[in-house]
Amino acid sequence: MLKPNKASQFEQGTFEWFQERKGRFTGSQIYRLLSKDGLGKGAETYTKECLRQEYLENVQQGFQSPAMARGNQLEASAAEYYAFKTGFELTEVGFLQFGPHAGVSADRLITKECGGLEIKCPGEDAHFDLGKIESVEEFKAVKKDYYYQCQFNMMAWRAEWWDFISFFPDEPRFRCFHFRFYPDKEA
Repeated sequence: MLKPNKASQFEQGTFEWFQERKGRFTGSQIYRLLSKDGLGKGAETYTKECLRQEYLENVQQGFQSPAMARGNQLEASAAEYYAFKTGFELTEVGFLQFGPHAGVSADRLITKECGGLEIKCPGEDAHFDLGKIESVEEFKAVKKDYYYQCQFNMMAWRAEWWDFISFFPDEPRFRCFHFRFYPDKEA
């Protein structure tokens, strides 16, 4: 069983939550460190960003795109829809430190099932692009950022699986695309 009390109690997106994440590699950006060819330019840039944060007194959210704002607005509805469809009881959590230099913020935990949930609420085109994906291997190739975010959450939380949903409430017939991931030892 997952232990949500191991995470901070600060709500995601708050000043305190940003302070906890300061200078750490996070689940949503971990893909920047991963490459088939080792650490590349993206890893160097991301590492410098994290190091720079260490020296800042306060870290606030930077740029928020319209897609990110949409995701924040729809996340609760997406979680409710997923809970209704699956019957799972969901738990909101804060930031979970994972070692001295990393951490994750799960969108939801499914503690009784030893799993978790990553929610994305993209625009129409991006949502339907995700809906065209037919396998985990294709997902990993096409959306490696989301795939590695789920893998990193599983590792940090010691979860047995992680669900990913793309939620688009404007289209009832294709409202939600759902993928389930298991730990990938090669990731």
